[in-house]
Amino acid sequence: MEVTVDHLPSTINIPSAVKKDGHEVLSSEETDEGVFKIFIKNNND
Repeated sequence: MEVTVDHLPSTINIPSAVKKDGHEVLSSEETDEGVFKIFIKNNND
């Protein structure tokens, strides 16, 4: 899954919530100034 955000605190809050729910954050990167993509692996069976 790919999540795009333009709110810097989301780059901390989303990965934290994802990990808490048992999923995996593959990477997080700034794609444009102030725009970030977070790549998530869903670990639900």
